[in-house]
Amino acid sequence: MDARDQARLRAFVQNGSEDAFRQIVENYTGLVYSAAYRYLGDRHLAEDAVQSTFIVLARKAGKLEKRVMLGSWLYRTVSLVCGHMVRSEVRRRRRETVAAAATDLTGAIRGEVESAWALVQPYLDKALASLPTKAREALVAHFLQGKSTRELADEWGVRQNTVSVRINYGIARLRERLGAMGVKVSGAILLAILGAKTAEAVPAGLAVAAASTASAAAGGTAAAGPAALIADQVARLMLWAKVKAVAACAAATVAVGGLATVVLDTNNATAPPVPAPTAPVSAPAKVDPAHFHPGHYAILGAGYSPAAWRRLEHSPAELVGVCKFYEWRALEPAEGVYDFTPIEADLARAQSLGKRLWIEIRYSSGSLSEQPDTPAYMWTDPRYGGSSRYHGSYETRTAWQLCIWNELVQVRFANLFAALGARFNREPYLEGLTISRTGVGRTRKYGYTVDRLRRGYRVKALAIKRAFPDKIVLQQMNTAPFDLAEHAEWLAGQGIGVLSLVSGLEEELRPVYPLHRRYQHLVPTGGVVYWEHYHTVDRSAQRTNTVPVILKNSVDRVNPWYLFWAGREPFLSEQVFPLIRAQGPPPNVRAMRSAGGQIEDRG
Repeated sequence: MDARDQARLRAFVQNGSEDAFRQIVENYTGLVYSAAYRYLGDRHLAEDAVQSTFIVLARKAGKLEKRVMLGSWLYRTVSLVCGHMVRSEVRRRRRETVAAAATDLTGAIRGEVESAWALVQPYLDKALASLPTKAREALVAHFLQGKSTRELADEWGVRQNTVSVRINYGIARLRERLGAMGVKVSGAILLAILGAKTAEAVPAGLAVAAASTASAAAGGTAAAGPAALIADQVARLMLWAKVKAVAACAAATVAVGGLATVVLDTNNATAPPVPAPTAPVSAPAKVDPAHFHPGHYAILGAGYSPAAWRRLEHSPAELVGVCKFYEWRALEPAEGVYDFTPIEADLARAQSLGKRLWIEIRYSSGSLSEQPDTPAYMWTDPRYGGSSRYHGSYETRTAWQLCIWNELVQVRFANLFAALGARFNREPYLEGLTISRTGVGRTRKYGYTVDRLRRGYRVKALAIKRAFPDKIVLQQMNTAPFDLAEHAEWLAGQGIGVLSLVSGLEEELRPVYPLHRRYQHLVPTGGVVYWEHYHTVDRSAQRTNTVPVILKNSVDRVNPWYLFWAGREPFLSEQVFPLIRAQGPPPNVRAMRSAGGQIEDRG
């Protein structure tokens, strides 16, 4: 920290010097106000954000470490403040503008800075705030505070060339972050924007008012109203973020992968480099990834151990493959850092058994007693919507659900699948993927609308299919507040099939079952039997389920290409295995084979 800033903060903390604190506020109000105005797009809201930011500083002044760069710290804090203040209408307007206008600016020239600024501005501060600390400090100090490389070299005690390297590194990382948010921009245009567009005229008297309000709120001698409330929320958020950062750093040391750069239009998605697996999965000589392997699959949930795989060593040949669940937060332990070793290990196990692997990424937990399956970095970032406990997820009566209508959630989801596709799309032993069910809990908060929810499901489906063009993709359908028949038609147009529960839910799924037969000759379809279905009551038949009844229901209701059986014992080994050994593949699969359909090549 600059020695003068350090001395002023010490005077404020130890002696209550309002003059010292006011000097700090006056020096940094321009930086904070400009960032807030770019983020919020409203001058009055930006002034409120400035007051909240300096309230946070006043309350945390005694805890800031000497190595903290105050300008960068204030910039990060005002970004968090704005995240709390921004309302759904403002978010929608900003993000829809970017989504509609997102384009490659690489060929732009200096005369096009104005048009480039219109695209970059809504996401600039979000991208800056997400940079590594040293990269953010360099850009904030040089461009937003206007310090020269010579001044920064003297302040930081390094060579001037080192400062330039940090700035160039920051520009490169900023371009990556903007690309991940939907805007591609050349380094030259980005430099021009940072140099010419990041300073806003500060309203007269704002610094004095902010200093007075912050000092009063910190001392507890006056009520600061909404600004103090926001400051309290942000202070708690920063404390929780510090705890999560420790866990994220620990996870990042063992994770593989890198940052993805995917725009909302996943047609133009580019995948990050993903390291080769530690145990490469070799392909059998005659297997073509374009050929499918429909039939019976066993479901092994996210918590299954290698012992469950060993039980499959005695499974019949009619069990074609294994479906595994993976939690999103386990695959992305830190933002943009991916660890696919669990999938690679299961792919190797499946190959050793002569089975295909089917995967489903879980992002909504089944119980409020558990943490959400969204990545931990979302939990402390209000930009992802959701509850204040776990941003990116909202609380229903029984579970944590994903805010799939949130555009930033969609970007992160698309990034994940771009990385997965780059690594696994050409793996011959990977058969397909399930998109988790359409049903969502009730909410009218966090920017939710039915139209945005429908669009979120389509963005999600496209992200998966475009990342895995050579694989089967099925959307699990149950209920939704939008027209599922229309959605199924749209899915079929993208080459995506439908999947449904097949046991005991006739009334709830009555509108869904006909969709399987309508599209079964155009796209694959599937049925799934979950853990509880082996002994629950079949409502339509008014009797307790048995495995033969379940199989008959699946044929009668959906006639699937793929039938997934939960790996519950002893049902799987003692009832499912003998039944499928005796009866063979599902009837639809047998019919396609007898008709000469090229659906399988086992090598």
